[in-house]
Amino acid sequence: MIKLISLDLDGTLLDPKGQVTEASKAAITRARAAGVRVVVNTGRDCHEAAWFARDAGCSTLNASTGGALVRDGGRSLQRWDVPEPAARRALELALSWEGGNLLVDAGISCRRIRQGLQALGLDLPDLDGIFITHTHTDHISGLQTLLKRTSCPVYASAQAGRDLLRRMVLLEDRLREAEGAFSVKDCAVTAFPTSHDAPGSRGYRFDTPDGGFGLLTDSGVVTPEAEAVLPGVALAVLEANHDVETLRSGPYPYFLKKRILGPEGHLPNEDAAAFAVTLTRAGAREIVLAHLSRENNTPAMALRAVETALSAAGLAPRLSAAPRDGLSGAYVLEGGTVCSG
Repeated sequence: MIKLISLDLDGTLLDPKGQVTEASKAAITRARAAGVRVVVNTGRDCHEAAWFARDAGCSTLNASTGGALVRDGGRSLQRWDVPEPAARRALELALSWEGGNLLVDAGISCRRIRQGLQALGLDLPDLDGIFITHTHTDHISGLQTLLKRTSCPVYASAQAGRDLLRRMVLLEDRLREAEGAFSVKDCAVTAFPTSHDAPGSRGYRFDTPDGGFGLLTDSGVVTPEAEAVLPGVALAVLEANHDVETLRSGPYPYFLKKRILGPEGHLPNEDAAAFAVTLTRAGAREIVLAHLSRENNTPAMALRAVETALSAAGLAPRLSAAPRDGLSGAYVLEGGTVCSG
């Protein structure tokens, strides 16, 4: 007899719009009426887990932050602190040029974001905008505190923005829709859809007076929009999340392998390599590989896959892998624009 059903949020309980459907709510009601306890188990934080659990009609018991916190209502039953090196693996990227300064994502603490900015000679009040790629916790966990320390706008897609408004205070008057082409000061920005199991996930192209910079991470495939928007950038940060065979033969459970390998999962080394060739042929002078899985990839494997494809095409841009722990160095466009992640 089934006594407990544990549901993930993203890609399971939530639909592509980030909402719990009426059919799911009805199914949960029937299960609980039959004596089955239905709980939420998610990588998101405890407040988000509790909000969605209430909305779906689940039990008050939930596990959040990848199982690191187990709560029943307002009472914490168990907690495991995440080691600092693991906490620093989320992607944050600062873009600085003579006319302004932008931050992409906020998945680490506000204190660590500030330290990264200070390494570039900047501070939180210098930010002219915060761009959100998607609303998974590892990309926005520092945003709420960041909102208290800054006054700049926050840019996200319409769907991601609605998700953020449900989960954060102090945001409503500062949220700006990131769709299509627009400008922040003298930087032209183009937002484009990625393919990930989060509502309204986006990648970005930033064109400063010094040159173009493109970002494509957290996407199961290179979307047609990315293929249309990103060629022509001088510097590209591309996800090279996993080596397919390492992932398939590794310790992850089947459902997680299926998610990562799926069209709304993460970009493998081979796909990153093929797109790196496309971008370099279109003028990219530097490629930075990012979002490498610790369990299913290594910097050497990712670099070898991409370098092999570039070499076969007769191309030799600057190529590196962003560190998985801590801050990278600065990547400088010819005119002086600085990117650091």
